[in-house]
Amino acid sequence: MNQIEPEDDLRSLVYNDQQLNLCGYYYGNLSWLDSSQLLRSTAEGTFLVRDSEHGSYLYTLSVQTSKGPTSCRIEYIDGRFRLDSAKSLSHKMPFFDCVPHLIDYYVQLSQSLPGKKSFSPIWLNMDEENTMNVPVKIFKPRYRQVRGLMHMCRVEMAKHLKVNHTAKAVFRTMDHPSNVVSRTIEQDSKYKDIPKLIKDYLKHYPYSQ
Repeated sequence: MNQIEPEDDLRSLVYNDQQLNLCGYYYGNLSWLDSSQLLRSTAEGTFLVRDSEHGSYLYTLSVQTSKGPTSCRIEYIDGRFRLDSAKSLSHKMPFFDCVPHLIDYYVQLSQSLPGKKSFSPIWLNMDEENTMNVPVKIFKPRYRQVRGLMHMCRVEMAKHLKVNHTAKAVFRTMDHPSNVVSRTIEQDSKYKDIPKLIKDYLKHYPYSQ
């Protein structure tokens, strides 16, 4: 992978920061211990994103499993993000332009494998005790606070469009949610009367979580 220019790197980080600050499940500087307390009484598959406590990573995905809360670091490499994994599997891990896109992908993947105990053996360091082989799925964000009604409507709209899109597309599509939302509301006659201001608002955060 070629190293990106500094200005492109900054642009990627700023965009990701903007999307994270809109998502509602990003907790910033939250410790592993505090994230475990927040997730401990939640349903399996509940998750949040926080800043990584490891100096080589920016973010960590914390999730409730059948055996309790655990975490996986999120790598940032040349302007893109992916879940940390064993070196033998890293070449199979998809990259995303921002963390909410990564989250959307793995929520969709989890929901598409209802009979599986785990979607893939991707976890490298699951927690500070290096617990391995814990089945992991992510379904529902643990929101930091109550979200605004307009944003909730936007998320539900994106979720609806995403479900309809993936029903017709290849499983585990890598198509960016913004492409799905933009194409649908611009090309589908059902949405032709939606004001431009609302369309732009929907496109600004096209993720379904």
